[in-house]
Amino acid sequence: MILPWWPVIWTDILGCLAVLGLAGACWRAAWIWYGRRPADVFRHYLFLLTVTIVVFACSRSVGHLLKQLLFYTGHRDWWALIEPHSGAVNTASFVVVFVLSIGFQRLKRIQAAAEEAAFTVASARAEVAAVRERETALAAIFDAMADVVYIIDAQYRIRFFNRRLREWLPNLAEGDLCHDALMGGEEPCPGCKLHGTIDRAAKQQYERFLPGLGRLFSIVSIPLTWGSGETVCLNVARDITEERKLAEQLLHAQRMESIGTLAGGLAHDLNNTLTPILGNAELALRRLDSDSPLVPRLQEIKDGARRAADLVRRILAFSRRQDLHPRTLDANLLIRNLAGMLRRLVEENIELEMDLAATPAVVIADPGQLEQILVNLVVNARDATGGGGTIQIGTRQAAGVGHPCRSCGQPITGEQVAISVADSGSGIPAAIQDRIFEPYFTTKGLNQGTGLGLAMVHGSVHQHGGHLGLASEQGMGTVVTVWLPAAGQPAAPGPFIRPVEPDSLAGGSEVILVVEDHAPLRELVREVLQGYGYRVLAAEDGETALRLYQEQGGAVDLVLSDLVMPGMDGRELVARLRQQEPGLRCLFMSGYTDSRLHGDEAEDADDLLPKPFLPGQLAARVRQALNGQAPGESRGQASH
Repeated sequence: MILPWWPVIWTDILGCLAVLGLAGACWRAAWIWYGRRPADVFRHYLFLLTVTIVVFACSRSVGHLLKQLLFYTGHRDWWALIEPHSGAVNTASFVVVFVLSIGFQRLKRIQAAAEEAAFTVASARAEVAAVRERETALAAIFDAMADVVYIIDAQYRIRFFNRRLREWLPNLAEGDLCHDALMGGEEPCPGCKLHGTIDRAAKQQYERFLPGLGRLFSIVSIPLTWGSGETVCLNVARDITEERKLAEQLLHAQRMESIGTLAGGLAHDLNNTLTPILGNAELALRRLDSDSPLVPRLQEIKDGARRAADLVRRILAFSRRQDLHPRTLDANLLIRNLAGMLRRLVEENIELEMDLAATPAVVIADPGQLEQILVNLVVNARDATGGGGTIQIGTRQAAGVGHPCRSCGQPITGEQVAISVADSGSGIPAAIQDRIFEPYFTTKGLNQGTGLGLAMVHGSVHQHGGHLGLASEQGMGTVVTVWLPAAGQPAAPGPFIRPVEPDSLAGGSEVILVVEDHAPLRELVREVLQGYGYRVLAAEDGETALRLYQEQGGAVDLVLSDLVMPGMDGRELVARLRQQEPGLRCLFMSGYTDSRLHGDEAEDADDLLPKPFLPGQLAARVRQALNGQAPGESRGQASH
């Protein structure tokens, strides 16, 4: 029985299509699995085997479909020609696909290796770029630092340095030896900290002057592992030259201030001691005949006490506790008026020159103190040019000085008048220039000076609100400059009248309450005033003075009181007495002469009698206080 042809054909066609669909599904599943299992070693083999089978199945199905197509179209003879070779074609296609699969596998391996190599290269490049970026960032950070940063290896070679060090040493190169570039030496420095830092791997901090930079540095040395694995020394150096200078200036100013405070207190006690010596010697001389053998001895005592009192005034000048009577004056005019006396101070072989400003050099100063400043500076210059030379006194005005005061370290600002005294002497060694304004520091020989001249200048100038400048070089002379704040236009010129010390003055019969805690001085004042006819009530402290005042019924014409006393001081005493009698007259005594130390009650110098004083001076000031006169009003009639 012959079966119909078309069921066979369609069955074959449908079978081929099913095989192709199944092959496609298998290929898709293999491809998905291949992509999801990248770490599986066998994924290539399984995938390629699946592809080979799929290709073989497709080839067989295509062959069957071709056969049915030829039969359907009546070309069986063509199939007769193709059929003997169909198996070979299927085998060849299988082999070709298998070979291509193996090639594809190897190609994928090569591609994977290339991709891995490219990734490795990219990673290396990224790492190098990151390292370079970090190095650039670190270099930028180090270059932005104000401190000097440099790295030294164990062979003393500089391996790295920042911009700051490059600015100091433009010719510095990596590999230079640190002791050559920084210290200017051919051998490593004695006590070098390098190996202490590297060998012990310990941080060190120290100060060192680097001659190559000419500055003082505070250096921190830190051990550091270099890129090659060796240990090197990272140094961070901070310039402390100016900071150290400021610290030394502050220390110097504090030392000068402490010496001044001590000197002021010492001067107060000395004045209390010298006043009875001077007064008793004066009283004894008045009671002795001129031909008495005791007169020379008493005169020597009096002269010695005067010299001691002058020394105390110098100490007070240094400690800035002297009393000032400032007024507006032209420094040029004062110097011209003083020129004659200054020329008598210098020797004949020394030429005194004047280089005064063409315009008035107007300052607010105490004329007497300014004259004393000039005298001390000229005498100091004279001693420096003992073998002959030139001393030049000059004045000028300046809007800004631009450098600090040489004696206190404070900046000199604002409009200034400069009064300079220059000499052509031997100059001052640099090592001692910072000490020349200290009291009792002198380079002169024995018995050639007390060492208080420039100390007094220091105190007086600063009490005037001024500053000092110094320029000196050995063999080239010295210039000392006094900077005083400039003032407005000077007042009408007039002669400066120095106080005349009166020896005696007509007394009176008034009642005087004397308050003084120093017994010898209190007894001297009582004796002197009683000798001039006054009635004297003497008290050793404020409480006793109040009691005596009450016992007297307030019938006291003048209170003569020491300012500084234990317990109740002179200010408080007078304030309490004036609560009972507002118009009560008073006169203060003090071993200090700086009224700023004693408050508002002593702001007027006319109410202050500085110690030490002579009996005649005491009588004159008491009489002036009782008469309500200022001291200058009776100078002419008070002196003999």
